Amino acid sequence: MSQLWKSESVALREISRFNEGVQCRTRGAIWANAEKGEFWILGGYLPKIADGINDTFIWKFTADGWGGGSWAKETLLNFEKLPSLQQTKDSAFMVAHDKGYVLGGVGSWLPSDEDAGPGMVTYGFRSKVVDNGTGPGIRILRKPAILTGANLLFVPGYNMPNGLDLVLGGYALATFDGTAKVEESHPLDLHNLTFFDPVTNEQYWQLTTGDIPPSPRSRACVAGPFRTPGGNYDL
Repeated sequence: MSQLWKSESVALREISRFNEGVQCRTRGAIWANAEKGEFWILGGYLPKIADGINDTFIWKFTADGWGGGSWAKETLLNFEKLPSLQQTKDSAFMVAHDKGYVLGGVGSWLPSDEDAGPGMVTYGFRSKVVDNGTGPGIRILRKPAILTGANLLFVPGYNMPNGLDLVLGGYALATFDGTAKVEESHPLDLHNLTFFDPVTNEQYWQLTTGDIPPSPRSRACVAGPFRTPGGNYDL
């Protein structure tokens, strides 16, 4: 990106990490630290494997500043203390306070039932410690539910010392004994938005106004937040 380019002439470079027989994954969480040229990948969907991913490491990429970089396996230092933690797909994710956040998601790829991801999972980039906390409570017809296919966005400020995390769209899947029931799913629209404090997990809700999209959103592309001259944020 250091020089002008056109779509018909841009040079694309592949930096492979699959020299150990690792399959390509989709729908995983990506935590990016643009200032230090790093990003991490957690979980994802392996097309030919039904069970979820239970690796004791995550993939980290470090850019070299010259259009290249390298991949490495980063071991989670306290993974043995969380034997039930499963790396998921279709989770909502974001970066804040030098941590990666993952909310919800499911852990397998079966026709009807899937392993429900645990509430809110955080990973300290410097401490290399993973923690399983609680996320926004979701229920369908008075049943516990797990969030999947949503977007998670960190918004600083608004007189909140820790900032706010905004949850957008997705599906709520009813759960029973840790299993998400695909047939009991409910799409979430943009009429009522959920916010929560990334440190205390205190939750807030707000009704939206204006030209609200009539249909729900899942696996959307979200850009922002962009600070406006009036002190607000655009997404």
